Amino acid sequence: MRLATVAALLLATACAACSGPDQENIADRALSAAAPSAEAASLEPPPPPKPAPVGFQSEIEAAVQPFDGDVGVAVKDLQQGWAATWQGDKAFPQQSTMKVWLAVAVLDAVDRGQLSLDETVVITPPDLSLFNSPMVRPLTLKTGRMETTIDRLLLWAISKSDNAATDILMRRLGGGPAVQAVLERKGLRGVRVGVEERLLQPRISGLEWRPEYIDGDLFNRARDRVPDKVRDQALDQYLRAPPDGATPVGTVNALQMLYEGKLLSPESTERLLRIMFESRAGAARLKAGLPEGWRLSHKTGTGPDWRETTAGYNDVGVMVAPDGRTYAVAVYIGRTDRQVRERQQLIASVARAVATHWERTRTPATQVAEGPSAPAP
Repeated sequence: MRLATVAALLLATACAACSGPDQENIADRALSAAAPSAEAASLEPPPPPKPAPVGFQSEIEAAVQPFDGDVGVAVKDLQQGWAATWQGDKAFPQQSTMKVWLAVAVLDAVDRGQLSLDETVVITPPDLSLFNSPMVRPLTLKTGRMETTIDRLLLWAISKSDNAATDILMRRLGGGPAVQAVLERKGLRGVRVGVEERLLQPRISGLEWRPEYIDGDLFNRARDRVPDKVRDQALDQYLRAPPDGATPVGTVNALQMLYEGKLLSPESTERLLRIMFESRAGAARLKAGLPEGWRLSHKTGTGPDWRETTAGYNDVGVMVAPDGRTYAVAVYIGRTDRQVRERQQLIASVARAVATHWERTRTPATQVAEGPSAPAP
């Protein structure tokens, strides 16, 4: 099936959908559908960590306080167990950082023999998603059919943040609730995966997902027709109770469990950390604050823009110092109208503060043992 044929089918479906109630009524219904259930909105807080050294906690506060935006930060020393936090127990929208937890569920299914990384997956246009899908979307629309594997979908979901790959994997596992059940079985608290990207992203704009929206132009036109008031309300609803929400403290605890091999087999742990380590995304975020010799396995997340406001600008990961000392770090910017460069500088400043603290407190003669799955440089 060629691109022109796919587009024609989508356009016909879209035109049929244009009749009926006016757009405001449609958007009102979508806003109601966007409201997460009480179960989805709740995030059981993880146990509080040991307090960080006073000086380091002060440095984190000094970095965050001047920033004009809603920020959450947690930095946890995995050897000593302390954590410095700012709004550490508040739920922030993860956007694509949630793909780490989806990957945990995928690899858990592999470890349990329920999935194979070599399993062939056939993708057709109805399987596509919204927004960023650089690996899956172009070839699928060009040929009408694409064959790949679970392993490649996992790689694309993490390293390229491919939304179509993410949604296909989530559906393969049984949907968001099934993925969440895996996380809860593993004892993760304070992190949620929400729903497929193609369901979540329209809701943030006051719309319900329709199959014709895989044509991005049709989605953009539909979104442009949503009344500003409805879009404002939908965005506020999302930020108040994000179905993909995570707390900074919950995130660093989960990252610690991943790094220490408590969530997956050694092979699967290494696979996921390696993908996160080799990702080139977010070069101006946490990576930008780390000196030479540090290693970072991480995942970024970026939400939609509306009225010069961004809902979700994040970076989370595990940072390993040259001597093997390890820190789990989460920086979430839930809402801000600051320029992208300022957001990047804030996130980088947290990483820089960690590196400075390590340099100030390290014992040169002591080599900290690396975690069992620390990826090599």
